Amino acid sequence: MLEQQDDPLLSELDAVVSEMRSASTPQAPQEEDQGSGLLSTLVEASDRVASTMTGVPQSAITGGRRAILEAPELLGEYPEGSTMDRLQDANDAQLDDLTSQPGTVCVANSLTAGVSQFLTGMVGVGKVLKPVQMVQRLRQGGLGGRVAYEMGVGAAAGALVFDPWEERLSDLVEQFPSLSNPVTRFLSADPDDSAAEGRFKNALEGIGMDLALVGAFTAATRAIRMVR
Repeated sequence: MLEQQDDPLLSELDAVVSEMRSASTPQAPQEEDQGSGLLSTLVEASDRVASTMTGVPQSAITGGRRAILEAPELLGEYPEGSTMDRLQDANDAQLDDLTSQPGTVCVANSLTAGVSQFLTGMVGVGKVLKPVQMVQRLRQGGLGGRVAYEMGVGAAAGALVFDPWEERLSDLVEQFPSLSNPVTRFLSADPDDSAAEGRFKNALEGIGMDLALVGAFTAATRAIRMVR
C-alpha cells in the first residue's frame, strides 16, 4: 500500500525532472555556438595581426630596395632584360603582392613601403650633400635654414627614388573618401603626366613627408623627455 501511495509523488518528481532537462537542452548548443563564434573571431583577429606584422618588415626591405633601384633611372631606364631590369621587376612583383593584401594589411604594407623608400632616399641625398659646405651652413643657419634644408632634401629624395608614374602615398589617401582633399588629388599618379611632371609631384610629396616625419620625431622626442 505504501508503495502504491508513493507512486504518484515519484511520477510527479520524474515529470518535473524531465521538464527541467528538456528546458535546459536547447541552451547547450547556443552556448557552444557563442563560444565557437568568439573563438573564431579571436583566431581571425590574431591571423590579421600576424599577417600585418609579417608583411611590415618585408615591405620596409622591399621599399628600401626600390629606392636604390629607382635612383639610377633618373639618367635613363635600364636596358630591357639586363640584370638591373630583372632585379627591379622581381622587387616590384614582391611589393605588388604585399600591397594587394586585403584590408588593413594592404594599408600597413603600402605605408611602410612608401616611408621606407622615402627614408632610403633621404639617407642617400644626405650623404651626397654632406661634403657641400654651403648646404651645411644653411642647415646650421637657424630655424629657417634647417627648414629650407629639410625641404630641399625631401624634394630631392622624392624626385630621385620614386618612379614618375608609380602610385604615391597620395593615392593611398585617396582610397578613403573621408580623407580625400584637393592636395592629394593633385599629387596622385596620372599616367598622362610627363616624366618631369611626375617627378615634380614626387618632389612636392617628398617635402610634405619630410616635414611630417620631422614633426612626428620632434613630438616623440619631447614626449620622451617629459616622461623622464
